[in-house]
Amino acid sequence: MANSSVLGHPLLRNLKRFKKIEEKDRISDLPDELLSNIVARLTLKEAITTSILSKRWADVWVSYPILDFGFLKKTYYTEVLVHRVNKVLEKFNGGKLHKFRIVHPMSERFKSHIDEWISFATRNRVSELELDFGGWPRHEGFDNYHVPLHVFAREEMMLLNRSSPNVRSFVSLRDLRLRSVNLSDQVFDIILYNCSSLENFHLTHNCGLVNAKNTAPHLKLKSLKLQGCYDLNKLELLAPNLVSFMYEGGYKVRLCIKDAPQLASLCLSVETGLKSDMHPIFPRGKNFIFNQFSSYLPKLESMVVSVALFEDMSNFMELCVFSNLKTLALDANSSSIRLCCQVAAFIISAAPYLELLELHLSPTRASLKEMEALELPSMSPHKNLKEVKLSGFRADVYTIDFLAYLVECTDSLQKINLSAYATDRSGDELFVQNRLKWRADEAENCKICVQELRKIVYKCPADIS
Repeated sequence: MANSSVLGHPLLRNLKRFKKIEEKDRISDLPDELLSNIVARLTLKEAITTSILSKRWADVWVSYPILDFGFLKKTYYTEVLVHRVNKVLEKFNGGKLHKFRIVHPMSERFKSHIDEWISFATRNRVSELELDFGGWPRHEGFDNYHVPLHVFAREEMMLLNRSSPNVRSFVSLRDLRLRSVNLSDQVFDIILYNCSSLENFHLTHNCGLVNAKNTAPHLKLKSLKLQGCYDLNKLELLAPNLVSFMYEGGYKVRLCIKDAPQLASLCLSVETGLKSDMHPIFPRGKNFIFNQFSSYLPKLESMVVSVALFEDMSNFMELCVFSNLKTLALDANSSSIRLCCQVAAFIISAAPYLELLELHLSPTRASLKEMEALELPSMSPHKNLKEVKLSGFRADVYTIDFLAYLVECTDSLQKINLSAYATDRSGDELFVQNRLKWRADEAENCKICVQELRKIVYKCPADIS
């Protein structure tokens, strides 16, 4: 009798009612639009996982607008990746696709699947398309996937009906990044012709481009990056609104950027390990940079350049005035430290608004002996240079003299960052080598390094760290 009175107590009945309320899934009762909004804030892997929550959630993720398959491990067999990607695409029932991204080693063997992936992305009006098929050793693009003409070209439809849905689908593409994917000259032109809204076009490790050009001006393109285009001999680009251009490859390429008054960022990096005829010391260095980009140099705000391009300059006074340059990075590669210091000094003297200087010296063994004299320009105190970063520091005479020169000739310098570790540049990324290149018998060099640094520090004004 006592037990029955306890079970019927009003407080216990209220507790049971509260438990029923807590057990009810209120999130699943939300409208489809709100559930889709929740899923859109997750990664693709997390979004797919929501399908196991309940029947209500089973198909919410199929309208997920960001298909980023970067979470699929590179250790997977390629067949496994292809199967998983195809399964997701079969279930996709969304509208406009914001992003489609695959990062996994792929080859021409999977051509039919890749063709369909690109067609799928463009049919769903993708905004960002990235295919990164690198990751395993290949010989200069051998067996790369080749983009066929029909994937991006709809010539018959364009001639007969420019309002065709297949043509409209390219208008949404704003960002295209291809790595270890081969393009022909014709496909390059078709992409720039059909993708009229394209703003960023990055192409890495490509075979197939030889004489690349776009026949009609592209009014939206802002950034073009070409890295490791092994067969490229000539590039002609019509992009009046281009802001950033990067080229990394051999020096024999003719680069013709026509009518780009807004160009503000330039990166010219000469690779030294691709072929024997790409040695950094060559007689056309000055022509490469000054003849092809001379009209843009005074307008640049940021410049990354290989010192090798200045090898044949006998008179550095030929350098123009870099009226707007604020950031300068010089990669020495295997060029001499003396040349790197000279180029830096003369550009500084011609760049009154420069704020940041980066010198990446080669990891060659330093010599503490006086050799050929270091000729540095005389200049009035620089008013804007605030920071200097120097990697590959070996306490050689040239570098020490150059740093002392900077301390003496700048009024605004606030920080000098020195690192003994050398760096390697790959595209936009700078990789620090994980070990010093000094030999065991160079311990004395380390001591001299410390002594010379102390001398420079003592000369520095109090506000320089």
